Amino acid sequence: MEPLELSEELVGRALVGLLDQSRDFGDWFLARVLDHRGESLGAFSYRGAHRSVYHLNGESDVVAEWIGPNRHRVILLLETKVNAAFRERQGRRYAERARRIANTESTMVRTVLLAPEHYLRAANPEAAWFDVHLSLEEVVENARKVG
Repeated sequence: MEPLELSEELVGRALVGLLDQSRDFGDWFLARVLDHRGESLGAFSYRGAHRSVYHLNGESDVVAEWIGPNRHRVILLLETKVNAAFRERQGRRYAERARRIANTESTMVRTVLLAPEHYLRAANPEAAWFDVHLSLEEVVENARKVG
């Protein structure tokens, strides 16, 4: 059997599968993205995740949503990268998208760049537009732990 080649589509599918199947992973993921490491986010309930979500100014690879106390929503807009270069203004468009959603829906929105460590270390100006940089290696490690 040939080894599975890592692609952005495969990463997105795996992430949605983990979020859908493991509450522990989803809790870890939300806490990590919101920088609440070690804090309980048990009051938040996972609502779902979708791949390839189209917006007015482009596509989000994955969109995940949680709902918390007082029906407060948290939406994560994720861009997955493996080897592909950023498209023109891609990071800026994610930031604009997040602002638009937050302003119209009174929701906390975070943009997340999910990529291998070597990709995150590369100096690309578009990466600076994302709220959170999360390495695939960290996600895999924590998926194994809480999985």
